[in-house]
Amino acid sequence: MEKIQATLDTLVASNANLTSKLDKFDSLSKKMDNLNASVTSIGARLDLNEANLLEQSNKLEEQELVIKALDDKLEEENDIEIAHRIGPLVKNVARPRTVIFKLHHLQNKLSIVERARSIVLAPTDLPGVRLRISEDISVRRRKLRDQ
Repeated sequence: MEKIQATLDTLVASNANLTSKLDKFDSLSKKMDNLNASVTSIGARLDLNEANLLEQSNKLEEQELVIKALDDKLEEENDIEIAHRIGPLVKNVARPRTVIFKLHHLQNKLSIVERARSIVLAPTDLPGVRLRISEDISVRRRKLRDQ
C-alpha cells in the first residue's frame, strides 16, 4: 500500500508540474498570437505608408513637371520660390486642382501676367493640363499698387 501511495504522490506531483507547464504554454501561446496580430497590423501600416510615400513622390514629380513647363514657357530666370497644389485630392474628378506659385521678384510676376494670354502649352508639355494665369490680389490692392 505504501508503494501505491508513493506512486500516487509522484503522479500527483507530476500532474501539478504538467498543469503548471501547460498553463505557461497557454500563456506563451496567447502572447505569440498577440505578437502575430501586432506584426500583421504593423505590416498593414507599412503598406499604407509605402502607398502614401509613393503618392507623395508622384505629387512631387508632378509639381516638378509643372514648374519645369512653366519655366520653359515663361522664359524667365527660375524665379519660382514655391509651388504647390491647393485643395484636397479627389480621385476620379475631371477638373484638376489649382497650382499656385510665388515668385521672388514683382517685376517678373508683372511680366508673366502681361504675357499670360499668349502662353499656350503644347499637348506634349503636360498632357491633359489646362493653364490659366492670374494675379492673386484684389482689385483694390491692384489700384493701390498702381498709384
